[in-house]
Amino acid sequence: MTKNIAYFITPHGFGHASRATGVMQAIQQSIPEAHFTIFSTLPNWFFEESQIKAEVIPTNCDVGVVQKTPFIEDFEATLEQLNSLYPFSQELLSTIVKKLKDNQIDLVICDIAALGIAAAELVGLPSVLIENFTWDWIYEPFAQNQSEFTRFSNHLKSIYPQASLRIQTEPLCERVDNAAYITSPIARQPFSDRDTIRRKLGLSNTHPLVLMSMGGIQEEYSSVQQLKKYQDTTFIIPGGKDSFKQVENLIFLPHHSDFYHPDLIQAADFVIGKAGYSTIAEVYHAGIPFGFISRARSRETVPLANFIKSQIPSVEISEEQYQNETWLSLLPQIFELQPRHHSERNGAFDVIDILRNNQFL
Repeated sequence: MTKNIAYFITPHGFGHASRATGVMQAIQQSIPEAHFTIFSTLPNWFFEESQIKAEVIPTNCDVGVVQKTPFIEDFEATLEQLNSLYPFSQELLSTIVKKLKDNQIDLVICDIAALGIAAAELVGLPSVLIENFTWDWIYEPFAQNQSEFTRFSNHLKSIYPQASLRIQTEPLCERVDNAAYITSPIARQPFSDRDTIRRKLGLSNTHPLVLMSMGGIQEEYSSVQQLKKYQDTTFIIPGGKDSFKQVENLIFLPHHSDFYHPDLIQAADFVIGKAGYSTIAEVYHAGIPFGFISRARSRETVPLANFIKSQIPSVEISEEQYQNETWLSLLPQIFELQPRHHSERNGAFDVIDILRNNQFL
């Protein structure tokens, strides 16, 4: 039975890490003796707070897109980092291959970090690609203004098909071929119920609570003072301060707080924030309304927005509305939305079934 699993995770925001963590949580429940070796530059605490048994090896395994803010990309910095990583150096591959052998890895899983697929190919290990988009697809339109992106898009496009198995997850950006499996949204599992978290926050079960979320990328909320007008509603603002602080109806949390993000979503009545994968998946399974901020320049915006509009009670907030603070006028409309619960199970358990049916677990 597969026990030692290597997981390569793109460090772009926390959305991919959240999805990967949801899969690891499900595997641990199914195979309690499973152990993970995680290759990424993501912080150890992210996996520790999700109770993942893992060794985290700091590894520059992927670039993604360098962000200046949650909504503004830095294309020059992205190209600089892509040039430094691709093609993978022999030294990097040799280091990864040695670690896979030393840790007696049975299976390699990648959340769009192509390094794991390339290393697994060298060792002769099975590899699984889990994605709702891949970086070659994201980079293609970038090439219209900076042609150098074409080289990296083509390079990654040659690596991804080497995966032994490809699993796509809703909300899906592009269906690749009939060989790929599709799962329902994958989310981390909450540890505490609504009442417990609200008691820790000093709130009653009926008090309106809004969670602001930017998907792991720290953001200065310029409109917070305007939120004080809604004294009957409490707003939780992660990443807003260096420590827990409450100012009237605003609760500021540090970037890494004692509150587990999926638990906060369970406790909230509404979520307002960036329409990134993990937030969509966690809101979807929680069944709560979503005031989602769409990014005009991102290729994933349209398919993600279409999924949200069809599956989640929602109001769309444009990037311009968010930046100029006119989104605040949409709050009454958001507060009118009603929950909508889904019967679909967490897609992480779909992944377990797929891996077992293909004899990878």
